[in-house]
Amino acid sequence: MRRSSPQPNSPAALINALDRRELDPFTPISKLKGNIAGHASLVGRLHLERKLEGHMGCVNTVQWTKNGQQILTGSDDCRLNIWDPFAPPGKTPLLSSVISGHEANIFSAKFVPFSEWGPSPQVVSCAADGMVRYTDFNQTVANGGFSCHSDIAYEVVVDPNSPNLFWSASDDGTVNQYDLRQSTHCACEDDHCNRHVLIDLNAGRGGKTDPSERVDNPRSDRAPSPSFILRQLFSDMGGVRPPEIGCTTMDINPLRTEYLALGCTDDVVRIYDRRRISNGSDTTLKRKAGEVYTFCPSHMRRSLSAENDTDSDGDGTSMPSARIHGRHHKMTSLKYDPTNSGDILVSYSREKVYLVRPGNGDCGAHVAVSMHNVVATAMEGTGETKKEESKSKETNHEQDLPPTDGYCKPQRMNLPPSLEKGRSDTDIVRVFCGHRNERTMIKEANFFGPNSEYVLSGSDDGRIFVWHKSTGKVCCLLMGDQRVVNCLQPHPFDPILATSGIDSDLKIWWPTATEPWSDWAGLDEIIKRNERGRRVNGVDVDGIGADNDNGTQPRVLVMSPDMMLRLFALMSGREGF
Repeated sequence: MRRSSPQPNSPAALINALDRRELDPFTPISKLKGNIAGHASLVGRLHLERKLEGHMGCVNTVQWTKNGQQILTGSDDCRLNIWDPFAPPGKTPLLSSVISGHEANIFSAKFVPFSEWGPSPQVVSCAADGMVRYTDFNQTVANGGFSCHSDIAYEVVVDPNSPNLFWSASDDGTVNQYDLRQSTHCACEDDHCNRHVLIDLNAGRGGKTDPSERVDNPRSDRAPSPSFILRQLFSDMGGVRPPEIGCTTMDINPLRTEYLALGCTDDVVRIYDRRRISNGSDTTLKRKAGEVYTFCPSHMRRSLSAENDTDSDGDGTSMPSARIHGRHHKMTSLKYDPTNSGDILVSYSREKVYLVRPGNGDCGAHVAVSMHNVVATAMEGTGETKKEESKSKETNHEQDLPPTDGYCKPQRMNLPPSLEKGRSDTDIVRVFCGHRNERTMIKEANFFGPNSEYVLSGSDDGRIFVWHKSTGKVCCLLMGDQRVVNCLQPHPFDPILATSGIDSDLKIWWPTATEPWSDWAGLDEIIKRNERGRRVNGVDVDGIGADNDNGTQPRVLVMSPDMMLRLFALMSGREGF
């Protein structure tokens, strides 16, 4: 009688995979790792292996080198550190530490591609001071940097195929593009120039690229008045946002690097094709040019007033704003699937984590979700397919646009498709919940496993939540910080995880626990506590701090961290205030 195969996630399946390695020595190592490294039995055994101490503040950004041998971190102490997480006992894991030149919390730092293995590692970074900096670890003096942004800079991303191009995203609503072949700093000298602006989310409505329309916008003034600062502060606490759209997170498609995905403060995910972005004088075109996809869950969306919802460009469409009860949720993390599926993981503050497949709702009519679809279409080779491709190329030639092979078909001016008639929800593949995301604006959600079998997120209760991507169910919880877990960065190819948060250390997790996580009895209570703890109109209903003497949780008024950072950034530009 033939023995049935074990369940894929059972320990027996892991043992079978190891047995097959011995019976079939010609099995490719990549396939073996795919069967073993992403197995639930290993993921459930993640254990805190070591803590790397060397920063004097919260660690806000973590990145592995491509070979998985070193880690780059940035912190509130404004230092950039490079670590060897596998240093033997007795040898310091801190390889190098430099003063970045930033004057406030570093939020994002990335290795310049192809430099991390050389004798002189190079890094680009951004911070709460709005500065974007290029750092050579062999230089003793900090570079002048780029002071082009007029607000907090949250994210930098690099072109994985180029050691020269990188981008930054800021709360001022701009995405800047830099080319290190031209300069490693900008000569704008704090005048917040627009010479590097690639995308202006507020073009045509008082954006940075049309300063003449921002005469009444105090952000254009380097030294805003105290009254404006306090007015903006309490306005945000009351749930009223300034009219500008900012950008709090960003990622680049790892396979098709011409596509940038932005997480905007109006709760909308926008994907741009850099090849289509126009530098024309029409401000509305400057805002929409290159925008090939948008996403926002329907329950977060509410149309703007008739004044702001007019069809200003005459294309027959209007752009809804993403709001709920007058408040934005804001995105704290946006990640492309590293396995090149085209899926995007989006984490909203005071909300859930969404796995989004662009174009899922219209069967790829507007956005193809993976290169697999492109290859399959090419292999079909039917006359109808070739005819459609020819017609598409002709349309592109007529519009003077580059070919859109595999990502999106030309949409003329009827963008964005996914916000029309509630089609965004059909692009949602899975929703992950149970964690709590309120207290920080840099809380990451990420993929984990050789085939992205799992989804991770930090939480305000100090835990790391791990879900099965295919089911959305929690598979384990890890206590990753005394207060809040912010950063989650998987090893490039091994089942190892690097995390950080409010604590000033970097934590490394290995699957070395003797038994897999099994505290299922306490899971429901943890999830309920996180649900109860969500704020209502700025009030923390069930705080995470220590209980009161009577055993109840304190009711506290909490100012959002991003608002505090904006307040400090504005105050720093005014002497004597």
